Amino acid sequence: MGTIEIIAQVASTVANGDVLTNHVCIHADTPDPDTTSPGHENCDTVPTVIGNFANVYIEKKGSTSTNVGGVIDYELSFGNNGNLVATDTTIDDILDTNVTFTPFTGTNTTSNTANDAIANPFQVT
Repeated sequence: MGTIEIIAQVASTVANGDVLTNHVCIHADTPDPDTTSPGHENCDTVPTVIGNFANVYIEKKGSTSTNVGGVIDYELSFGNNGNLVATDTTIDDILDTNVTFTPFTGTNTTSNTANDAIANPFQVT
């Protein structure tokens, strides 16, 4: 695995609210089993909004299968990609009616009840 950091300066002619798009692809002549990427390439795009904004994101991972009476383990990862603090942030996670909430631990939580955990706003930096 490798990492390259690219630093680019925004032109002074760009206006607040403009979206700059950076597109990158990696190519290889070696056969790749990923048939969704023709020509053995994988690409990604990152849009960047110009201005002062909070840009909160959330990702949810969880069990893809379980047994009757089993446990489903969900993991929520969240953050802020913006340049302002996201204030009064809440997370709404609605569980299926066929499961029962189990008390949890974690950061940015103030209670072991589902309602309190999503009802108490917090800041995301």
